[in-house]
Amino acid sequence: MKESLMIFLTIKMVMNQLELRLKKNHLRR
Repeated sequence: MKESLMIFLTIKMVMNQLELRLKKNHLRR
């Protein structure tokens, strides 16, 4: 249970990072 929670949090963090990067790219254009 705890392991799956860690994986979920990690994926969430990665998704947030990707979203921020996409937004920055959009702002640049």
